[in-house]
Amino acid sequence: MKQFSMIFTAALLPVAALAQDATAKFVNTDGAEIGSASLTQTAAGVLIKAEIG
Repeated sequence: MKQFSMIFTAALLPVAALAQDATAKFVNTDGAEIGSASLTQTAAGVLIKAEIG
């Protein structure tokens, strides 16, 4: 069982290293798009870039 755990953990390491990105759109009450944001996973945390206007 110990060997299985080590192999399973080693198999997951490359997946955890992949950066994950997401985007979002800001809309007003009329449904018109008024901005956007992108979220990017980094080694230090999450980088958020927003454009509104």
